[in-house]
Amino acid sequence: GSLNHSITFYNTTAGQHMNTIKFHEGFMGTRIPPVACLSFHPNRVVIAAGCIDNTITAYGPEIRR
Repeated sequence: GSLNHSITFYNTTAGQHMNTIKFHEGFMGTRIPPVACLSFHPNRVVIAAGCIDNTITAYGPEIRR
């Protein structure tokens, strides 16, 4: 998370912005709290964000909320 409550992805090789996750979508939508850790799935396009409020959220194209 950042000061604007988002998670941003960059291609560090090319120095290009790839994507930004701005908030949780849906009925219980909230801002993303400060992120304490990130983990990428080794075989799928999924990332998990662990936040300082003790929540873990998974993001990916097949994640259904």
